[in-house]
Amino acid sequence: MMKDRNKFIMINIAVAICLIIFIPTITSAFSSEDEQSISTYLLGKAMASEIPAINSFEKDEDDISSTDLSLKDYVISSIGIDFANPLSILQKEIVFIDTKSSDIVTDNYSLNPFKLAQEDIFKDNTDVKIDNPELKKPIDNSKPQVFIYHTHTTECYQVQVPTDVSKIKNFNSTDFSLGVCAVGEAITKQLQEKYGISTIHDETIHNASQFAESYTRSGVTIKKYLDKYKDFNLLIDIHRDSNTSRSKMTKTINGKKFATFEFVLDRSNPHFAKNQAVVNKLISISNKLFPGACRGTYYWNHGRKHFNQEKSNNAILIEVGSHVNTVVESVNTSDLISRIIAEYINGTKSTS
Repeated sequence: MMKDRNKFIMINIAVAICLIIFIPTITSAFSSEDEQSISTYLLGKAMASEIPAINSFEKDEDDISSTDLSLKDYVISSIGIDFANPLSILQKEIVFIDTKSSDIVTDNYSLNPFKLAQEDIFKDNTDVKIDNPELKKPIDNSKPQVFIYHTHTTECYQVQVPTDVSKIKNFNSTDFSLGVCAVGEAITKQLQEKYGISTIHDETIHNASQFAESYTRSGVTIKKYLDKYKDFNLLIDIHRDSNTSRSKMTKTINGKKFATFEFVLDRSNPHFAKNQAVVNKLISISNKLFPGACRGTYYWNHGRKHFNQEKSNNAILIEVGSHVNTVVESVNTSDLISRIIAEYINGTKSTS
């Protein structure tokens, strides 16, 4: 028992001697370089919470006093991150900081010149020529070129911009100044006065009763005019959409709000390809003159009564705006549509 006690005392004395010998060495070894390592580590921890590149390659607490090059240190160094040099970290996150260039030097660091390619610049429609007087020709009222009508004649718009589109009802009105008839009338006036294109606008109400029979009734109206004039360059059935997104249904051009528009075609129409060819030409003109104003074509596989498009190769349907658009926005769109039609009929002289 005494031997064990003496052995324990000897071990404690040996440990004490070792501490006396090595503590000064350890203290002196903890130099300003180690203090810098600790400071750099703390800075790195703070920046790691904000910059992903630091967080991905963050040093562990056990690494701050190590002088050995660990695998993690090698990876960090190989991608150009130096924890003793915080700007090397920022360079990975902020494109205009460059620690190697000497173009603009401040404390051995510089900024990369800011470069923006032309194609990266978003161009708003702020200087668009909507009308083109060069397209105007002498009008010939004996042979109307455009026939405009409305299968759903009472479809209407908002009087003012809605504050909550979710509460808007898809409504109708026999007050033609509030709906699709106002758009049709504006297009008619502009085609005739600005471009010399003789146009007929029929405002017969086809959807007052038995809504499902609206296309049957509008078909009768079309036949009446076709019997008299044989055919037209364009037969346009103007409707109003029911899309609830104002961002999709509104386009700003020259600081002015316009309702966007969309074509509708029936694939079961016996001469669908010919009607589609007409629509595609109109869309092409629209995209060149007013990018984003036309939303393209919506196709039906079996539209009711073919939307009467089987009655002429030139018969089309246009949805102008939606019930979330205002009357003013929708009537404004008549400026765009009349220009597109004028380009299509009178020939493109300028698309500027």
